[in-house]
Amino acid sequence: MAHKLISKQALECACTFAAKDAARYALNGVCLSERGIEASDGRRAVRISWLDERPDEFPTVGQQPSNGATLPDGGIIMPLESAKAIAKALPKASRIPVLTRALLDVEASSREKAVAYTTDLENTRKHEARALDGEFPDLSECIPSSTPVVTFGVNAKLLAEVAKALSLLDEQITIQVRSGTEPIVFHATSQDGEHAVAMLMPMA
Repeated sequence: MAHKLISKQALECACTFAAKDAARYALNGVCLSERGIEASDGRRAVRISWLDERPDEFPTVGQQPSNGATLPDGGIIMPLESAKAIAKALPKASRIPVLTRALLDVEASSREKAVAYTTDLENTRKHEARALDGEFPDLSECIPSSTPVVTFGVNAKLLAEVAKALSLLDEQITIQVRSGTEPIVFHATSQDGEHAVAMLMPMA
């Protein structure tokens, strides 16, 4: 199936990682490729896999027939503003789950533009975004492939809260991981010499 479905949360997540610096032109957007939805600002990067859902369940609202086309090599770099606009057009919930998705029309999209649709059945929006020039970096070369030393889960919201709180002392913090069962330890030192040690327990 050629067409791809995109969720609100995936777009919002990717937009968080995209660059906001005009000097990094090719990074000022979200890259849509066969590998997934990607974004990076040069220091952070993310790749989100495509939804494992059936695009043919999306209502027929003007998209071209799916003829097995694929996204162009190197992907399509959708401007950040366009990605945000599509995410904003999607509801958080619907009694028809597929309506919380945007449909990327792969047949109509190209290296020069991305074409997507959102609909609530009564109103349909065609989002046609002119692609950014340049080459998006291949994140496959950046994602580590070696065996992890330690693997464990953490509560993402708690992790963000710990980092945000310690950033009040210093933007640079030290993280220590000893095992998958002991607390993750964070250190931060303010300009006035105050030293903080914070801990976050891994999830069982």
